Amino acid sequence: MTRGRDEHHRSRCCCCCGLTAKTIRYHEQIDLVSPQRGPNGYVQFSPKDVQRLKFLGRARRLGFSLQDGSVAQIP
Repeated sequence: MTRGRDEHHRSRCCCCCGLTAKTIRYHEQIDLVSPQRGPNGYVQFSPKDVQRLKFLGRARRLGFSLQDGSVAQIP
C-alpha cells in the first residue's frame, strides 16, 4: 500500500488528534481503530481512523469511558 496524501503516520496522527502515541496504540490493541501497515512497516491511519481517534479523544475529555460501550460503538 502506498502512502496517500490523506493517510497519517502515528506521530502526525498524535498531533492532529491530540492523543499520545501510547493512547493511540491502546486504541489499536482493543480494535477501536485498524490502521494499515505500509511496505516500510509504518502504521498508516486513514481519514476514517483519524476521525474516529478525534471522536474518542473528545469523548474521553467529556468523561465518557471506553468500557461503558457507548463510545466503543461509534461508526
